[in-house]
Amino acid sequence: MRPARFAISAVLLAAALAVATTAARSSDSARIRGEVKFYLDVRFPQPSGQGTFATSGAFTDSGTFVSFSAGPAPYGKVKVWRRFAGKRGSIVVQDVFSATETGSWTILSATGAYVGLHGHGTSIGVPIGTDVGPDILPPTRAIGVATGTVS
Repeated sequence: MRPARFAISAVLLAAALAVATTAARSSDSARIRGEVKFYLDVRFPQPSGQGTFATSGAFTDSGTFVSFSAGPAPYGKVKVWRRFAGKRGSIVVQDVFSATETGSWTILSATGAYVGLHGHGTSIGVPIGTDVGPDILPPTRAIGVATGTVS
């Protein structure tokens, strides 16, 4: 009977630690409030973009990101999901933008210090390396800035 009690105690302790860890991470994101800027250096190895990022404002972090097509958006816009993997955790953002490279973003999910983080804002990108010759080719790189609020 003693091994069963030990096993139950170990399971309860593991569950308590998991809840405490999640609560601690949630409390980290609860302290993150205010204006934020994401600075993006995007490379376009087709079919998706990837690159590096840095943030300033409500929180600072840097790392890499990968973009994935998230399907069609109304009015000829493009919808992508970006997964930002930084030193403090990861953030998945949905970005909807037009052919003029202006758009809006919303946080879909987050991990690490960003668990429970919410946010939205606007984005703008500037394509670099577009070949405008006999064949118009897509850009090979872009620089982007996304600004907004998080809580």
